[in-house]
Amino acid sequence: MNIFNYKYSLVNAFLPIIIICFFLLDSLLHKNAKGLIFLIGLSFSIMMTIFVGNAFGLSSLKGNDICQPFTINNTVYHSGLPLNPTILIFTTVYLTYTVAKNNFLLNNMFFFIIMFFIIITDNIWLIQNKCYSPGQIIASNVIGLLVALLWSFVIHKSNNKSLIYMLGTDNNNICEIPKKKTFKCKYKPKNQ
Repeated sequence: MNIFNYKYSLVNAFLPIIIICFFLLDSLLHKNAKGLIFLIGLSFSIMMTIFVGNAFGLSSLKGNDICQPFTINNTVYHSGLPLNPTILIFTTVYLTYTVAKNNFLLNNMFFFIIMFFIIITDNIWLIQNKCYSPGQIIASNVIGLLVALLWSFVIHKSNNKSLIYMLGTDNNNICEIPKKKTFKCKYKPKNQ
C-alpha cells in the first residue's frame, strides 16, 4: 500500500466537512438562506443513503483500516453505503441543475471538471481500498443524484430566487457604478 492512500484517507474524511462548512459560512456571511437550503437537501440525501444502506442490511467490506481514519473510543458507525459519493454527487447535481436552468454551463465548466475528477477519484479510492463494493458505491451515487434532482426541482418550483444557490453569473447580470455622476433637474411650476 503506498503513502498516497493514507494521505487521501484524510482528504476523503474532510471532503464532507469542507463542503458543509463552505455552504454554511456562505449563508452566514451573505445573510441569506441559499446555503442553508442546500444543506437541508444534503441532509435529506445523507439520511436517505443511511436508510437505504441499513434497510437492505448492507455493510462496508472492512477490508482496510484507512477507510475509517477517525474513530471515537474505537467505535465507528458504519453506514451500509458510503456517504462521500452521495455528498459529492448531490453537490454537483444540485449546482448543475441551477446552472443549466440559467444557461451558465460554459461559464462554470472548470468547476464541473474539478468535481468530476474528485468524484471519480473518490469512487476509485473506495473500490481500490476495499472500503465498499462497486454496487454499494453506485447505489450511493444514484441516491445522491435522485435526491439532488428532486430537491432542485422542488426549490426551483417554489420560484423563490432568494432560496436558489447560483454558481456564477455572466457580465450582463453584474451591476456597475456609473462613471459620470451628473444630475439634471427640471423645475415644474405648481400651477401647471
